[in-house]
Amino acid sequence: MNNKEVENANSYKVHPNTERILHFRRTCAEIVHSNKLSFDCLSIDMVHEFKRVMQDQAELDRKIAFCEDLQSTIQRINPTWNFRIVPTGSSVTGLATRNSDLDVAIHIPQVARIVEEMCSGRLVTAEEKLVMWRECDDRFAPLCFVVKKWADSTGVKNPKDGGFNSYALVLLVIHFLQCGTSPPILPNLIKIYKGMNFIAQSEHDFPERLDLEAPFPKPLPTFSPNDASIAHLFFEFLNYYSGFKFDENYISIKDACVYSRSLIFVGNCSVCELFCFRKSSILPEAVRNQKQKQVYIEDPFDSHNPGRTVRSIRTLKKIFKMTIKKFNPNACSQDDNSSTNSDSNFKFPTLSDILNMSLSNQEEEDEEAQKEDENEEEEEEVQNVSVNGCNEFVEWR
Repeated sequence: MNNKEVENANSYKVHPNTERILHFRRTCAEIVHSNKLSFDCLSIDMVHEFKRVMQDQAELDRKIAFCEDLQSTIQRINPTWNFRIVPTGSSVTGLATRNSDLDVAIHIPQVARIVEEMCSGRLVTAEEKLVMWRECDDRFAPLCFVVKKWADSTGVKNPKDGGFNSYALVLLVIHFLQCGTSPPILPNLIKIYKGMNFIAQSEHDFPERLDLEAPFPKPLPTFSPNDASIAHLFFEFLNYYSGFKFDENYISIKDACVYSRSLIFVGNCSVCELFCFRKSSILPEAVRNQKQKQVYIEDPFDSHNPGRTVRSIRTLKKIFKMTIKKFNPNACSQDDNSSTNSDSNFKFPTLSDILNMSLSNQEEEDEEAQKEDENEEEEEEVQNVSVNGCNEFVEWR
């Protein structure tokens, strides 16, 4: 990555995962270039489908009215009770589709006062916090929609049987748009607006008043934008996580970075362009406690691990790679020359192909994915990275 790209990342206070970004450019640039029109058309279909099924204002108004009616009904029976029922979750973040369920929270002032005394703030549901990122880029919500629908059809989103839950998938999208593509698309709002009483800083430090329509306290830094289409970003998202080393690293949304799951030091530096490493003799307690989990995603606002439901990340990665193959018969195999190969029978995937994937040929695809895994392990293990203007030689597997 060049100095300008590093500057852009610094201004957004994110740390790019250089290894995965460069891998995508090296293996998939030709695919994206030669199919640009197809990617653009697929992006249009993605946006149209998102707008077709997204929750409209009338449905949101009905949900709010239901909360008010429910509150009035309870208060008629128990007039001395002091509480408030409010909608939460995807219904208020702009990520909800039509006829999606309604999550509600019951606000009890007496309890809230105790929380304020103990925590200097009030609790806000995880989904409510996501609304801030939605306002940063209008590709965020449609990309989340496509990822979740694709994950639904393939079993990647299936927490009961070892897949990701919906919240974890949205966090994966956020991390990718911060650290997995360049220039970054989403900023690190927690760091940029630190101390401005605007966004939650932790599970105990929340704004005094939650206003989902409030403008940003100051404009975001500006630079040449990443103009990748939604379909391009979906393809790059698949590539990013198909090769992400979940067994060695974990994702920190709060710090917009990838951290090592073990104690790794890089000279006297705690941050490098490729990865961020915690400069500490002790890993955070939450990470140590979750070390047996296949995936660790550090929640941006509290200490739980949204990725804890995943039981076999290897199986899920195979599905990522199967989807990548739909964009090219040899897409993103570990052979750098494969992206120049062509297949006369190749047909660029439609939105239906992606959102209604058939896994009937799972066994055959599994064997191919296994071969790719073996090739990936043989990929170059030593990279020369720049750390704060100094060259550091970092070895990793």
